Amino acid sequence: MANHLRTLKTEQKHLNTLLESKGWNYLKDIVIQDEIMKVAYSLCENKPMDTDQMHFQRGAMWAARRFTSIPDTRLTVVENEIALLEAQEAIEQS
Repeated sequence: MANHLRTLKTEQKHLNTLLESKGWNYLKDIVIQDEIMKVAYSLCENKPMDTDQMHFQRGAMWAARRFTSIPDTRLTVVENEIALLEAQEAIEQS
């Protein structure tokens, strides 16, 4: 259990480093947002588009949004696991 806790704390540190990095913020706030906006604008144009194309573009926007939330979501999971393991260790020690 101590080894797993150590691994989780290392992962937490890496995720925090990623979330605070200028590179991640640039990728998330500039590059991916720009791509999402391009797809959204293409959906708003009055060009002919069949249902499959529309669903594909909507799926691309959904995937891009989900991609940007991966580190935050994983960090929440890791922090919850750390809290649970620390609580279990405290109970075992008492």
